[in-house]
Amino acid sequence: MSSAAAKELQAEYQASRLATKEWIQSAKKAIAVRNAAGPPTGPAQFFQRFAYNYGTRHVHTNSVAPLVHILLIVGMTGITSTYLGRHRNKHAAQAAKKGDHHDAHHH
Repeated sequence: MSSAAAKELQAEYQASRLATKEWIQSAKKAIAVRNAAGPPTGPAQFFQRFAYNYGTRHVHTNSVAPLVHILLIVGMTGITSTYLGRHRNKHAAQAAKKGDHHDAHHH
């Protein structure tokens, strides 16, 4: 590797580090401004307020809680939809066995 290429890589690396530092500083400023502003108020801002408080509590503290919450939500949704699907199909099968065709989803 030539020293010119090495110097070029070094310069790129330094520029990249500087850009990252600036990005982190601007992100920290944005969070400080957001935290200073306080949560949104009023009944119409229910979801914004929830998201704001959730962000302050979990997201901006580098915790794994949001990941765990997403996994739990996806898991519970999957289990619920599977259960409901099986429950409905079981009833349809029982009705079909009896010859009772008055049920809306079994034709």
